[in-house]
Amino acid sequence: TAPRPDGSGIDQPTALAWAPRNSQSSHSLLAGFSSGLCAAFDGERGTRVHAFEVDLSSSGPCPPVGSDGADITAVTSLACSAVADLAASGHADRCARLLSPTTGHVVMVLTGHGDLVTSVAFNPNTAHEFATGCCDGMVRIFDLRNGQCLQTIPPLGQRIDEAVHSVCFGDGCLLTACADGSIAVLGQGVS
Repeated sequence: TAPRPDGSGIDQPTALAWAPRNSQSSHSLLAGFSSGLCAAFDGERGTRVHAFEVDLSSSGPCPPVGSDGADITAVTSLACSAVADLAASGHADRCARLLSPTTGHVVMVLTGHGDLVTSVAFNPNTAHEFATGCCDGMVRIFDLRNGQCLQTIPPLGQRIDEAVHSVCFGDGCLLTACADGSIAVLGQGVS
């Protein structure tokens, strides 16, 4: 835990991801917090390299989910690209953000989610595909080159408005874990 950026209490860590080592940096740990803060830590020294907050003014059409405004930017998930200096964060404000773990700059905001974004994943087989899971039960696949949603995959079977807790690419398919207890393997036709 750490103090919240505004000093209003304790900031809880909510998500972690390893950023791959590249020619410019050592292996680093990316952490997300309930306040919306993300921080990069040097994996070898254990020191914080930089921290950055989600800028709501640059979020565009990401609607607040709470009437009191509390923790609407909370980080719910993190993932790092294996092939680029790119990380993704899912947030309670119904958006995913792409950022550089080296600089901390947000490079793109992905919108169109019906509820908080619970999971984010990069496709290791294509450098430009990215998936999100959401509390609205939908899985969305985005093109990282332009931020466009390529595909929206509705809930499977009778599952209506059941949260997608996790998305993961692997072995040419996309896997999902959902609130109804199901694990689905979406085949080669995804994307």
